[in-house]
Order: sequence, then structure tokens, then C-alpha cells
Amino acid sequence: MITAGLATSASFAALSFSPIPTVRDLGATLAIGVGVSLVAGVVLTRFLPTASADEVAAPPVPAPRRQTSRRVRLTVGAGVALVALAGWLLLPQLPLRADLQGFADGLPVINDAKHVEDVLGTGGEFTIALSGGGVATPEAMRWMTAAQEAIVAQEGDKLRPIVSPPSMMAFLGGEPTAEQVDAALRLLPPYLTGSVINADRSLAVLTFGTRLSDAEQLRELRDDVLAALPPPPPGMHVDLTGLPMLAVSAYEDVSSDRYLANILGIAAAGTVLAVGLRRRTDALIAVSSAGLATGLGLLVLWGTGAGLSPVTVALGSLTAAVGCEFAVLLAEAQRRANRDLAKAVLVAAAASATGYAVLVVSKLTVVVQFGLLLSLSVLLAFASAGFVVWLTRTSSSVLPLNREPSEIELVGVR
Repeated sequence: MITAGLATSASFAALSFSPIPTVRDLGATLAIGVGVSLVAGVVLTRFLPTASADEVAAPPVPAPRRQTSRRVRLTVGAGVALVALAGWLLLPQLPLRADLQGFADGLPVINDAKHVEDVLGTGGEFTIALSGGGVATPEAMRWMTAAQEAIVAQEGDKLRPIVSPPSMMAFLGGEPTAEQVDAALRLLPPYLTGSVINADRSLAVLTFGTRLSDAEQLRELRDDVLAALPPPPPGMHVDLTGLPMLAVSAYEDVSSDRYLANILGIAAAGTVLAVGLRRRTDALIAVSSAGLATGLGLLVLWGTGAGLSPVTVALGSLTAAVGCEFAVLLAEAQRRANRDLAKAVLVAAAASATGYAVLVVSKLTVVVQFGLLLSLSVLLAFASAGFVVWLTRTSSSVLPLNREPSEIELVGVR
């Protein structure tokens, strides 16, 4: 159990590699929480009374049941594996919910924010930054004027000009000289000029207002803006910044690393189990069941059209975290023909799924979806663990429970 707990913590810790700060914090918090619970459980067991070997009545070994032929198990296993593989292959096609307001859905404050956005017509700042030597020159001013006119002409329904050097110094006319630009910057208050040109005149910004829509739409807007902008003056370059562009960057990072985000948690759990367990085959069973459950879960999401969020895009890591211990304990129960242990694993899975399902009472939609997905992951992990254990069952693997206590091997202890 200690090894399984460490594997769970490692899977949650794999979320710390997410490019989304919220997901990184969630992974670290869950990993620490599992670790603290594990330590608390170990400490508490030291103070609980334990029954002696003479007091423990060994349950009768059940009569041998007819084993399913290996050919049948391999056939069924191959079929289920192909279905799970289809889910893995569909991972890049699953829709990724990337609207910036999705994390706050369900809170009253989101309605206030939408009202403000409707009144102002914008919800975030889209900034075009021109950097290089001497942005307060006639050449740079002409470029910024042309860039602003091009953006307004082609993307005026999505971007609204807020402030820029050409608009702030419009009184200079269309062709200002270097002396006029320098005089205007000295004439205007620094708190105004500082919003468009920095102190050493190496950076100038054109700020537009835009709605904080879906990240995919913002990505299309970014590409359209880059295509519309004229080439910058020699020695200068252009960058697009602002909250919308940060959202696009995070979206692209999450979307491009889907397989890595899912495999990393499974690999972390498998590594911990392989190091900590006496039987390396149990680690392989756990990894196989996690991969199987993840593939089936992805297929369910594709079939229902539910899609993924930045939190649940790492379904593999979450599945390995909530279900790696199921495979280890079910494999041990099968070896010892211990139905009580198998029932205990079932109860633990039901309790875990119920605990995650309680998150549906949250006012945050993303938390509700996270809880439901974790509950589904627990159920799929338990079912997959049982299935993989059934596939790997051998007639010689059953150990009698009434042998001497000194012969009994502890789960997870080398």
C-alpha cells in the first residue's frame, strides 16, 4: 500500500509539468495531499491493535474454478486493446475547451464581467509591440500609422483601437519630422507618453481592445493580424502581447503536448511501482490497466462530445493516480484467492468515485467536470485492473491462505 500510495502521488505530481499554472498548482497540491495522507495512515497503524496469527482464522481456499482458455482471453484482450487504442488515437481530435471565462462559469461574478464587456465592447487588451532602436522616429511613426489603419480596416469588428503613438500625437499630422516627434514627447506628460513609448524609446506599443473569446478564435485573430501588418522598419521587429496572446500560447502548449501529458503520469506511477514492488509484473499490470482505462475514457469523451479542459487534458495521469493501486491489490487478491481483499478493493473504488463525485456541488463548472471525470476514471481504472488481472491469470498463481505466517509476502515490501 505504501508503494501504491507513492505511485499515486507521483502521478499527480506529473501534472506539475503542465504549462497552465492552475494545473501545476493542482498537481502539486494533490501530490502533497496524498503524501500527507499516506504518512498519517502509516503513523495511525502503529497505534491500532493488531490480531495475532492464532486469532486470525484463515478463510477456506475456494474450490478451483474452470479457467477460461488462453486463446479466448487473448482474443478478448486483443479486442479490448484495439478499442482502447482507438481512444488514444482520437486524443488529438478531442475538442479542447479553451475559453478564458470557462474557469469561472457558474460564479455570479462572471455575469458582471460579461456585462462590463458588453458595455465597453472589449474584455482584454491586444497589444502590438514594436521594438528596436529609435521607435520615436518618423519611419517608426509611419509604420505604426500604417499598421493601425490596416488592423482597423481588416479586423475592425474584432479589435478596437485604444491608444497608440500615432493616435496620441495625431496633432502632428501624417508626416511628422524627428524634431516634431521629439518635441511632442517632451510636451506631453510622462504618464501619457509612458503608456505608448518607454523611457529609452526602444519600445512602442499599439493597444487594441478585444473580447476574451475562445482561444482558437484568438489564435485565428493573431494569425490574421500578423498577415495584415506591413513589414517593420529595418532593425526593428514586431511582437503580439497581452492577455489574449498569453491564452493562445498556453492553449498551443497544452494542445501540442497531449500525449506527453497523459503518458507522463502513467510512466511515473509505473516507475515507482517497479522500484518498490517485489513483483515487477504487478507494475506492468498497473501500467497496462492505466493505459487501457485511459484509452477507454478518451473514447467515451469522444463519443459523448464532452471534450477536454486544460485540467482534464492529462486524463492518463489522472487515471494512473486514482487507479494504480487497484491493479496491484487485485493481482494480490487473485494470487491468494482472497475474495475479502477483492471486495475491499471494490469498496475502496466505490468510495473514491463517490468522493470525487461530491465535487458536483461546486459552483464552478470546471470543478464539476473535473469531479465527474475523476469518478469516471476511478470506475474505468477498477474495471480495467480487474480485466488485466483476468487476462494474466494462471492456474499456478493461487497461493493458499492457511500457510505459515512467516511465508506470507507483504504487498509492496521488498
